[in-house]
Amino acid sequence: MRFKLPPVVFIHYGINDYLNYTLPLARAFNPDRVVLLGDEANAHMAKLVNYYVPYAVIAEEQDGRVAQFRKVFRHISTLPRVKIYFEFLRWFLLLGFMEREGVEWCWYFDSDTAICAELSSEIHQRVMVGGYPMGVVNYFGGCVCFVNGQEALRQWCELCIELFQDREYFSRHQWVLEEHKHKGLHYSLCDMQLFAEFQRRVSPLYEFTKIVEGCTFDPNINLDRADQLEREPVWEMTPRGCKKIYWKQGFPYCKHLPTGKLVRMLTLNLSWTPLEFKRVIHDVLMWTLRRRQE
Repeated sequence: MRFKLPPVVFIHYGINDYLNYTLPLARAFNPDRVVLLGDEANAHMAKLVNYYVPYAVIAEEQDGRVAQFRKVFRHISTLPRVKIYFEFLRWFLLLGFMEREGVEWCWYFDSDTAICAELSSEIHQRVMVGGYPMGVVNYFGGCVCFVNGQEALRQWCELCIELFQDREYFSRHQWVLEEHKHKGLHYSLCDMQLFAEFQRRVSPLYEFTKIVEGCTFDPNINLDRADQLEREPVWEMTPRGCKKIYWKQGFPYCKHLPTGKLVRMLTLNLSWTPLEFKRVIHDVLMWTLRRRQE
């Protein structure tokens, strides 16, 4: 096995310019263990990570698991089919990667996530010591995820295939979709519902939005609370609607309103932010690391 610590895995189809900022950050903070499962469009990004694998290769090695999922998948969303399909598929690919490399534990992050710290053994021990199969954010958000063993992810994939064959489950979500479309709203049966269903049917999951020793993980920089967990605003926001960042010794902190304390953000989920903003986050953090190495 090539990884001494749990690898940090990104899975991405197509190309986005922000990969030039998020991948190097992850590698700078967590050297020797950053992985990209990608495709032809982003293969040139291999130089930004430690280990690159075309995810098509992983899919071929899945021993029929991906083919089975492809057969039962139903598109229930106002968003494009390819996007929703890939949201589910990536977890099958992650399992295939873990099996391929003999990895029992790994981190997974959405590729627009800025990793702002070393993901130390103390962090993933929170999941392992508690006996949780996985850790997520916002109850069912996989944009920050720690997988505590292949079996946990195998159970998730099996549940996914099972639910897509459940006519009652499918019909219920189809009805919700039609209601949302009638009101001009967006709706998707996506992997988040699967994580929620996993918690109901299989096991509770560790919640990474908890503040532990003055640190936490950001589920989305545009959210003023951990969605699904709090009803009132928790984080100080800017007039533009994103968390206000305080830089202390070159690291990002946000103000926790209930306590008035600054909390260090171990990650920042930068979805729906301009590319220039992502570049600034990258530049400040890389400058911080360079100064510490001098």
